This record gives sequence, C-alpha cells and structure tokens, in this order.
Amino acid sequence: MRPEELYKERAVKLIAFSVGKRSFPIADAINASGMGHSEFLANAKSIYANGCDLKEDASLHEIRDWHLKPEALFSYIGLKEFEHSIKSARDAKVIAIISIIISGLLAIASIFASIATN
Repeated sequence: MRPEELYKERAVKLIAFSVGKRSFPIADAINASGMGHSEFLANAKSIYANGCDLKEDASLHEIRDWHLKPEALFSYIGLKEFEHSIKSARDAKVIAIISIIISGLLAIASIFASIATN
C-alpha cells in the first residue's frame, strides 16, 4: 500500500489532525477525519491516552485536551518516514538516470574527439 492510500484511511486522518492540535472538540476531529461519532469513539480508545474516558453521550463541542498514545504517534511518524524514503528514492533514481545520460554523452564526445585528432 502506498502512503497516498494510507492517508485516505480515516484513522490516519484523525492522527494527522491530532498531531497538529492538542486541544479540540470532538466535532472538529470528526469533520477532519470523516468519521461518524461512534467510529470516532471506538478509534479514540486506541489512539488517545485519555480516550478510554469517553462516554457515548460525550459532547461534540466540548474542547478537550487530547494526548496521543505513543504507539499511535510513532506509527504516524513511521508513515511520514516511509513517505520521505519513497520520495528520496525517486529523487535518487532521477539523479542516477541523468548521471548515466551525461556519462554516455561524455563517452560519445570523447570517442569523436579521439577520432577527430587521428
């Protein structure tokens, strides 16, 4: 699975939203992730350290402090590193191809130069 596909996952969207903000209402997290209320509550228990305190009747507009569990945060960081490594590999591939082309052109120019001097 490619990183672009993983970012479409609602749980990943929720973690990405939470990394940028510490305090927010449930309604903002639901809007950012595209989850429903019950899906948010189920995911909150595995993503947030204080997610187990949530009840079904939790207010959507009450601003709370959210603390990501270390495993959720490190998984997100791992995804970002994976994304960066793919981009770096693509950049390295382009640089290698350009280097091969330039080397080939220089080799051909060297052959023609040696023929011209003879």
